[in-house]
Amino acid sequence: MPEYLQDKKILEELEAFADLMVEQDLVGDSITLAHLIEGFFKEYPEFFKKNPDLFKSYGSYLTKAKFVHLFNLEDKDIVDLLNNHLSLILDSLNYDLFNKIRQKLLTIYDLAERDKLKDKMRDCILKNSEKITTGKIKINNLEQEPTIGNWAKDYYSYVGIESADSLLQNQYLVDNINVKKISSKEKIRVKKIIDCLERFKLSSAQRHGLEESFPAISPNGELIIISNAQPQKVDPNIIKFYKKAALISGGELQDESAFAKKLGSETGAAVRSSMSSSVAKPAPAPLAELEQALKNYQESSLEHKAIKQEINRLKVAAFKQAQKPLPKTNVKS
Repeated sequence: MPEYLQDKKILEELEAFADLMVEQDLVGDSITLAHLIEGFFKEYPEFFKKNPDLFKSYGSYLTKAKFVHLFNLEDKDIVDLLNNHLSLILDSLNYDLFNKIRQKLLTIYDLAERDKLKDKMRDCILKNSEKITTGKIKINNLEQEPTIGNWAKDYYSYVGIESADSLLQNQYLVDNINVKKISSKEKIRVKKIIDCLERFKLSSAQRHGLEESFPAISPNGELIIISNAQPQKVDPNIIKFYKKAALISGGELQDESAFAKKLGSETGAAVRSSMSSSVAKPAPAPLAELEQALKNYQESSLEHKAIKQEINRLKVAAFKQAQKPLPKTNVKS
C-alpha cells in the first residue's frame, strides 16, 4: 500500500507548495503536480476509496494545479472548476482568474465561440453551490444560502443583466444589505465573483469585450497600446525590454510595424510607421532578467502589466514545450 501518501510531512509540504504555485503562477510546476496526482489516483484507486479525507486533500492540490494552467484545459474541465471548485482560489492574493480565462479565450479564433464559452462559464458561477460567506443572505426577501451562485443572483437582482458601470458596481458593494453584513475578507471574494460576471457580459465581438490588446501609432507618431478599447501610452523602457527580449520572429527588428505586431501580443495587428533599418539584432534576455525588472514597477502600472504579460508568455511557451506525460509511477503497493 502507498503508505507514504499518508505521511503528514509530505501532506504539509504539498499543501504549502500548492498555495505557492498559485500565488507565484508556477505553470510548469502545476502541470507536473497534476500529472503526479492523477497518476496516484489511477494507480491506487482502492487506497483513496478507503481514505476519503486523503482523496479530498490530494484532490484540492490537483484542483489548484489546474487553476494555474487553466488556459490549457479542455472546456469541460474549466466548467468543472468554475462549477465546483471556484472557492479554492478566491482567497489568493495574486491569482488573476479572468486573466487565466482571457488566455484561454485567446486560443479561440472564432469570436462567436468565445462568447459561447463565456456564457457557459457565467452559468457555472450562477449554479455554483460553494459557500463563500457566513450567514444566510436575502434575495427578494427570501433567505438563501451564501453560495457563489446566490451571490451572483443577488448581484444581478441589484444591477441587472446588462453591463454595469464601475459606479453601479461600487454602489452594490457599499449599499447592498447583504454585503454590509460580511467581513472585509468575504467582501473581496464577492468582488472577485462580480468582476468575472461583468467580464462575461461583454461580447468578444465588441470593442470593450475583445480580449486582445494591440498596438497602434497615435496621430503624433507615438507607439500606444489599445486595451479594453482604451489607448495607453507605452513607456520607452518597455520598448527597450521588448527589443532586448528578442521578440521579433527571426531575430531582427526591421521596422516599427513588425515590432508593434509582436509588442501587441496576441492579435499581431500591423501598424504604420517606420524606423531606422540599421537596428542590430537584439540579444535574448533570460526570464530571470525580466522578473528582476518587474520589481522596479508598481503592480498597477502599465510597465508592470507589460513585463508581466511577457513573463507569462515565456512561461506558457516553456510549459507547452515541456508538456510531456510523466513516466508511470513505480511504487509498489
